Amino acid sequence: MLESDAKADLHRYLQDSRDALLWKLEGLSEYDVRRPLVPSGTNLLGLVKHVTAVKHVTAVETSPPATSPGGKPTTTA
Repeated sequence: MLESDAKADLHRYLQDSRDALLWKLEGLSEYDVRRPLVPSGTNLLGLVKHVTAVKHVTAVETSPPATSPGGKPTTTA
């Protein structure tokens, strides 16, 4: 398997998983989304926040570096 195929497969799998999570949340009340379902206190809203944070971090880390109008990489403080 080519590296690009593996990457595309991973992206597709992760997107399908995110879509399934959101589909399962449709129609639930705010109470049901926020209520803890396990002894650790994890709730469905917490899962959505986790998935969102992971997606953001992955996007930031895999994005090409930003460039200035002159074409040079910009630095962030």
